[in-house]
Amino acid sequence: ANRTFEVGKQGFELDAATREDNKIVIIETKAKSLTSKARSGDMFAFFTDYADGFLAMLEQLARHERHFREGVSPLSEAGDNIADIRLLKVAVSPLSYGPLSDKVLAGNTLRALATATLHAKNGDDPAAVKAVCKLNAAVRSTVAEIALSAPKRDGLLDLHAYLIDVFWLDLGQVLYVLDRSHTAWDAFAPLKNITYSTRDFWTEVAFADRGGLTKGRWRPISVGTELGAPPYSS
Repeated sequence: ANRTFEVGKQGFELDAATREDNKIVIIETKAKSLTSKARSGDMFAFFTDYADGFLAMLEQLARHERHFREGVSPLSEAGDNIADIRLLKVAVSPLSYGPLSDKVLAGNTLRALATATLHAKNGDDPAAVKAVCKLNAAVRSTVAEIALSAPKRDGLLDLHAYLIDVFWLDLGQVLYVLDRSHTAWDAFAPLKNITYSTRDFWTEVAFADRGGLTKGRWRPISVGTELGAPPYSS
């Protein structure tokens, strides 16, 4: 946690990370919540919050992965075979950004933005123009950093494959999965490749439990939980 290191003359910090053999989890946190103005429906305020929140964390996570692949990260070990390393990246916001942070929707949104440039319809509104320009710049910067580590398909950046290993959770959600799991890797692995298309994290977790995806990785929920028993079986 809070491990600082230098690359060249630049200083960097890992907010939190774990390594177990060839399995690595990197967690980036940012004290940026969805503002009340954005929650009220102001799209331009949301653009700013999204850029300062998720995109900022995602770019930092991608940079940490690049540093690892370059062998200059505190997570690096002598003799690493990069092809054998499995790496999950987790962005944690203080509060939920709602359905947008759903794994599938978050990935689809970024992939759509990566191939587009947005413009403010009302060019006379300085706040709108500023918000749109900020979002465009954040997307370009984030995708450019991802491209340095992401896999390629037919010579093109494969964002879909890269984002499978990315999670965006709020603080309550990440604490829940870490508390139930046996290891940090096990906390996220059950929810990595499967979606029930509910766009709701807690419903996804319930279905994953019911479908047996968490078995062996997470502690099962106790039958007596609703009666006031401890939340998990021993």
